[in-house]
Amino acid sequence: MHKLVGALGIAAAFVFAAAGSTAGTGDELLKDEQHFLEQSNKSYDGGAEAGSARNMALVGHNDLGGRGFNGDVWVHERIAYVGHWGFQDWASGSKNRFCPEPPQSGVAVVDAQDPASPQLIAKLQNPAGTSAEDVVVYTAPYGDYAGRDIAVAGIQYCGGSRYDANADRGLMLWDVTDPAAPEQIGYLNTGCCTRGVHEFEIEHRPDLEKTFAYATV
Repeated sequence: MHKLVGALGIAAAFVFAAAGSTAGTGDELLKDEQHFLEQSNKSYDGGAEAGSARNMALVGHNDLGGRGFNGDVWVHERIAYVGHWGFQDWASGSKNRFCPEPPQSGVAVVDAQDPASPQLIAKLQNPAGTSAEDVVVYTAPYGDYAGRDIAVAGIQYCGGSRYDANADRGLMLWDVTDPAAPEQIGYLNTGCCTRGVHEFEIEHRPDLEKTFAYATV
């Protein structure tokens, strides 16, 4: 916790909105997880396979190793940070198909200074059995890390039942001042029994000289 406080500023406060924390006999998929599972199992005949948008043109591409289920994208100083999403779905009870594992998991760090040739330069690695979907990057204005670039990712557990008290979930922080050589500097485990931190926002309070993370779990 000490490292987390230092990373976010002189002090940090976390406001959590708990959802689905009541224990039960099963570990049912959440509504959005069920939707994505249903869509992934569909097949289509005809039609356009690729998306398109008016007055937009593709200028560059990096498939990030073909890992799939990429999540949130945050751009800071022309570096793109691409989250990775996953959830629990057991195929015949033997394979957790949509829970990413290293080396396919983690927040991809992409140098996009040349939009025609984006390059994967590093990864912010989250624990095994988790996903890191939502990511925010900012320059710390206060505390021991003032002037440093900090990346924060929401960690969600997908490696088993969310009622596992030993599961990793919460917020993880890295110093990305050198984006090609990130350093993990903090981790807050939000505890049983939700999947972890989904959406969150970072807000700086000049009146308090503190940085706050507002998170939903």
